[in-house]
This record gives sequence, structure tokens and C-alpha cells, in this order.
Amino acid sequence: MSLHRRVRIISAIALLVGIALLVTLANFGQWRASYTEGHAHACGALQYTPGSLLTATTDAQAAEACFADALPRCQPATLIVGIRGVDTSALDTFLIQPPFNSPFGPLGACQIVLSVVANGVASLDRTETVTCQGIALTSTSLTVYSCGTDGDMTLPATQGAPLTS
Repeated sequence: MSLHRRVRIISAIALLVGIALLVTLANFGQWRASYTEGHAHACGALQYTPGSLLTATTDAQAAEACFADALPRCQPATLIVGIRGVDTSALDTFLIQPPFNSPFGPLGACQIVLSVVANGVASLDRTETVTCQGIALTSTSLTVYSCGTDGDMTLPATQGAPLTS
């Protein structure tokens, strides 16, 4: 086999390996979030309809406090928020995701990840995963800051429905 042909074969193999590596890295974040969610502490779920919280206030406050308590320790935890309207629905999953532990030490930082699945009128259908920047807990609500296109999200634990800014 000629040297020129060997170089072409090696180049083709290197290209295929590079493409496979890029595809793997592109899907790593989604895989990591799915894996962490499956192993995270489930803090609870909040259910809303337009203008009202269906979850008992004590359960909502406990779920929000559990999620807020997990963040400073960077403990994997989830908080599920279901919102049902007349012709729309959304399922928001908040996840505290610790850094990835590699043989070389932790990679990345503690993150709050929001996965949104919204359905309804065709133009509103969307599935999105974004990173949020922080949270604040009060006796009446949990606010999650800077969540992609949803911005700040305030989750009332005593009345009302979620607010976004």
C-alpha cells in the first residue's frame, strides 16, 4: 500500500474519531443531568392552575425549603413544578447538579438546571434545558434567578401561580 493511501486512511479514521468525540461531548451535559436527576433527592412537587396553588401550603413550603437547603451543600435534589392551564401545560424540573467527579478531580461547578416541557397551542410547544443562576427562599415563595428565556421564576408556596420576569 502506498504512503499516500495510508495517510488518507489514517486521516479518515482520525476524522471519524473526532466526529464521534464531538457527538459524545455534545450529549454529555444532557446525559449528566439525566443521571443526576435519577440519583437526586426528590424534594417534592408543586401543582398550579391559573391563579392558584393546588399543593397544600405546608407541602409546598417543605418542598421549597428542601430544595433551598440542598444548594449550599451542592447536594443533588429535584423540585418538580406542574402548571396546567385551559389549553396549555408545563412541567418544570429544577435540579441541583454537583460538579462532575472525574479521575482528575471535580469538573465544573454546582449548577441549578431547569428542564422545561411545555405543551398546548402548537406555537407554545417546547422542550428546553437551561442553567439558572441562583435562588432565594422566603416564607411565602422560592425565586429561581436567570433561567434562560424564562428569566426569574417565583414559585408561590402559599397562593397564586408561578410568576416569570
